[in-house]
Amino acid sequence: MVRDLPNVQVGRPAKQLALRRFAAAAAALAITAAMGAGAPGADARVVKGCEIKPRTNCSGKGMSGVNLRGANLAGSVFYFSYMPSADLRGANLSGARMVGANLTGADLRGANLTGANLSFAKLTGAKMAGARTAGAVLTFARMPDGSTHR
Repeated sequence: MVRDLPNVQVGRPAKQLALRRFAAAAAALAITAAMGAGAPGADARVVKGCEIKPRTNCSGKGMSGVNLRGANLAGSVFYFSYMPSADLRGANLSGARMVGANLTGADLRGANLTGANLSFAKLTGAKMAGARTAGAVLTFARMPDGSTHR
C-alpha cells in the first residue's frame, strides 16, 4: 500500500487531489477578489466612469452628487470635473489638481485639501468647515460665499 505523502500520489487519487487543490485555490482567489484584496489597485471602485484611488485622473468627468466620503484621492487630477453636490466629507484630496472643477454645493467638511490646486474652481455654496487647506492654491476660485479669491 502506498502511503499518502505530501505531493506524492499515484493514479486516479492523484488527479482527484490535484482537482481538489485547484478548486481550493480557485475559491481562495475568488474570495480574495470579492474582498478587493490582492492585485494592485484592487481596492479601487469605479464611480461614474472614474476609478476612485490615489493619483487617478478623472478630468472632465460628470460626477454630480457622488458619494466619495472618506475616499483617498491624494494626488488625483480632476481638471474641469463636474461635481456639484458631491459628498467629499473627510476625503483625502491632498495634492489634488482640481483646476476649474465645479464643486458647487459640495460637502468638503473635514476634507484634506493640503497643497491642492483649486484655481478657477467653483466652490459656491460648498460646505468647508474643518477642511484643511494649508498650501492650497485658490487663485480665482469662486468661494462658498460667492466671492472670488485672488
